[in-house]
Amino acid sequence: MTAVVAHRRATLTLRVLAVAVALPDRRVRDRGGVDLVVGRRVPQAPAGWSKQTSSNKCRYQQRVRGSALRRAGGLLGGALTLIVAALLWLAPAALAVGFSSPAVFSAGGSPQSSAVGDFDGDSVVDLAAATGISKVAVLLGDGSGGFGAATQFAAGSGAYSVAVDDFDGVDTDGDGVADAGDNCPAVANEGQLDSDGDGDGDACDNCPAVANAGQLDSDGDGDGDACDADDDNDTVADADDGCPNTPSGTTVDADGCPVVAASYSQLVLADAAVGYWRFGEPSGTTAFDETTNDNDGVYTNGPQLQVPGALAGDLNKAVRMDGVNDTVRVADDNSLDVGNTFTAEGWIKRSSTAQTHTMMAKGFQIVVMNAGSGSQVWLRKPNVSTIARTNAGVGAGAYHHIVVTKNGSGAGAVKFYIDGAPVAVVDVSAAQVIQNTTGVLGFGSGASSPADFDEFALYDGVLTATQIQAHYVAGVGAS
Repeated sequence: MTAVVAHRRATLTLRVLAVAVALPDRRVRDRGGVDLVVGRRVPQAPAGWSKQTSSNKCRYQQRVRGSALRRAGGLLGGALTLIVAALLWLAPAALAVGFSSPAVFSAGGSPQSSAVGDFDGDSVVDLAAATGISKVAVLLGDGSGGFGAATQFAAGSGAYSVAVDDFDGVDTDGDGVADAGDNCPAVANEGQLDSDGDGDGDACDNCPAVANAGQLDSDGDGDGDACDADDDNDTVADADDGCPNTPSGTTVDADGCPVVAASYSQLVLADAAVGYWRFGEPSGTTAFDETTNDNDGVYTNGPQLQVPGALAGDLNKAVRMDGVNDTVRVADDNSLDVGNTFTAEGWIKRSSTAQTHTMMAKGFQIVVMNAGSGSQVWLRKPNVSTIARTNAGVGAGAYHHIVVTKNGSGAGAVKFYIDGAPVAVVDVSAAQVIQNTTGVLGFGSGASSPADFDEFALYDGVLTATQIQAHYVAGVGAS
């Protein structure tokens, strides 16, 4: 039982309008011609056909006379009628057509009808045949007009006809075109219009008039890069953009390139600190001042170096004071005589709130109090009085950015900031004046619990809330 394929040798493409449902044949296109597929079981030759027999196979080859197709069918011994016919879109004049010698492919059973389709998705026409014995045979095309061995699929008794279509194809957008073949599977695209021929239908193409490979949209603004005058949506046109693919949301300069944020240490130095101690030394007893004033300090009584620092993304380390007698001491210098107008800044990580921690002391003293005093931050005149204090407290277990500013005396003269935010503004009387002293500048003290100190700085002036916020943001790595 066989399927017979004959390839038409003609350059004229015939348009197939219909094939009778009862016909056991199917025309398929191949290399610009129309080919003929016939499934047959024939005990004797009908009139107008020649018979060729070899072993257990029977086949019929159409007799072509004068290159004219003379017959389109015949009667098979009264047992089975096979009709090979088609309605063709023909010119008024008769067409002379011919076919090559038939090639025989075994389908099994008694082929009753056939159909073609691309069953394995390789863009090559494959063949299906209803065998008449409860099975459908599928023969995969090899791309050159031939077919591989048949694979049988159960179809139930009396499999006499076969049809090919995508019966379970999903049609998400309900436009009548299954998703597998829809150039806009999620958006109805009338007529599958694709103006730029890029395979993406106009209804879902982010550049419908210009082919845009991969629908690339660097800035996510809905306009594909191929037709977007500002690919990264940074308000600098591509023609003038020195960095046309900057990530969305990036702050850029006039040339469209990212503005590199200053590091924490750069901000401190740019804001004119008179002393800046990072406490990141790997060893030794010197706490180096990063400013040009070179007010280096001395680690006293062996505080622990190289503990994790406060700044996100910064490899600089910190120092741990033991709360017993560890300190850092900086000798007096005229540059450290900040008087009654100054800013003191630093990061502290308390191990406990049970005791107080002295952050910085000279003619003034900044202390983070114990839990009994609400863990508040106090500004004091050493051994004299408390000038101002916060209501908010500083907890333990994490670094906190502490800043205190004093701008002489009067209304709002003292301001406190914790983690970049203002937490207290305090009026100060004229009597609460900070005087310059010749004493050392100290960090840390005894009679407390251990704490980690990092990035301490002193300024001969008052930093603004904006500057302090910028320092904190740079420190925590926020954008």
